[in-house]
Amino acid sequence: ERSALGKLAGEKGTVVMFLQFDCPISAEYSAQLIRLEKQYKAKGLQFIGVMADQQDRAELQKRAAEFGLKFPILHDAGFALADGLGAKTTPEVFLLDKQGKTLYSGRIDDSWTARMRRLADSIPSS
Repeated sequence: ERSALGKLAGEKGTVVMFLQFDCPISAEYSAQLIRLEKQYKAKGLQFIGVMADQQDRAELQKRAAEFGLKFPILHDAGFALADGLGAKTTPEVFLLDKQGKTLYSGRIDDSWTARMRRLADSIPSS
């Protein structure tokens, strides 16, 4: 189902982010994603959020506005995009080149070392 992304693809590539508004980690990344989208949009990358849950489209757009997300948010109720890219969790990011080939898939960054565990929580204090 990468073809669904084709219409929105960026000139140099596309960042596809699987998010969930009720996920505390996804919610925490909102400000950072907004910052990254502003920084890289000028360099030809299109950011696209994907919600693979059962909320309806109108509710997704309303929630995206509440979080301040300006990039497109796609509804993936049938999990076609998630299955097509191989997404397993939220948040999860895919960087696609301009032909739609996956260059990276995984975490947004290394802030979280495991499910619900921040890197800072893993470092012993002295």
